[in-house]
Amino acid sequence: MDQYYRNILAYQSKVLGYIDDHSSPAAQALKQEVQRLEDDVQVRKNPHSIDDRLKQVIRLVEHAGSSQAISHHHTLELARLAEHFREQLRKIK
Repeated sequence: MDQYYRNILAYQSKVLGYIDDHSSPAAQALKQEVQRLEDDVQVRKNPHSIDDRLKQVIRLVEHAGSSQAISHHHTLELARLAEHFREQLRKIK
């Protein structure tokens, strides 16, 4: 789980770096949800709770992309990575 946590930290950093409009409400919501994800993984919450959080992150990434707070290319990458984390989580369970 330690490597998984490090991957989530790297993802959080990537999200912050990819946001073009930090003042956008969609970007603010995404940043908050990714912080909650990091917190959940850090305290080793139930994998089902983390999976639910990842689903919410994916929805918010897509919303941030459609509101142009993040470029389309970065939106696809971030959503793909979050799906990858969901797959990894299934293996950890």
